[in-house]
Amino acid sequence: MAAPHSNTRTNTSNNPSTNCGISLVELMVGLTIVAVLMALSSAGLPKLVKKQQVQAAAEQFFSVLQYARHTAIVQGRNVILCPLNRTQADRCGARNTWHHGALLFADDNNNLKIDGEERILRTLAHNKTLKIYWRAFRYRAYLKFRPSGMTDWQNGHFLFCPNSGEAHLARQIVLNYAGRAYLSDDADQDGVHEDAHGKPLACPRHVQASAGSSTLMMATSKVISAPLNGWLKSTFTVLS
Repeated sequence: MAAPHSNTRTNTSNNPSTNCGISLVELMVGLTIVAVLMALSSAGLPKLVKKQQVQAAAEQFFSVLQYARHTAIVQGRNVILCPLNRTQADRCGARNTWHHGALLFADDNNNLKIDGEERILRTLAHNKTLKIYWRAFRYRAYLKFRPSGMTDWQNGHFLFCPNSGEAHLARQIVLNYAGRAYLSDDADQDGVHEDAHGKPLACPRHVQASAGSSTLMMATSKVISAPLNGWLKSTFTVLS
């Protein structure tokens, strides 16, 4: 005898394994979270990039200073580190134009240019994102290491400032008379590095005055955030 046919249909509407979609409310909440995260990341990313650029430039320069001193001692020669001359590649450039690039070479005849058997030991490329300032005793545009590893009475410091002039992004390399270099740090953890005397680093005023890129970035951020805030407001109105 055949089994009776059942007309009962299985109700799958309440079966979790068959419900793969999401509601409108869940979608709007998810989009809101993504929008907030994007806004936060876009606001902090430029600062992080600038910080890394200045830090990397200072560390690279620090490495060149160590190499220059080591070379002077090992080879027993005078070694010169100076700004790159963009019109005459065999000699030093003007004072505090280090951001145009730097030149490291042995200067056996002390004429501050490359000639005879002298060769370029290392170069640093043009850096468009910052300015580098050299302040030292005797106020020379270049730095000289003697065969003993000491400077030519040129204890001082290199200051690295972003084009925006923000002090919390500044870095410094301190150089003593013996030719030893030290990178600045943030000893009191207030977000600004200190100099050799424990004072917060500060960029020259003309760098701060030329911070047009920072102002433009802030204006752009406001333009982007305005419609975003309006969208978030309308979203929460719908959800409420």
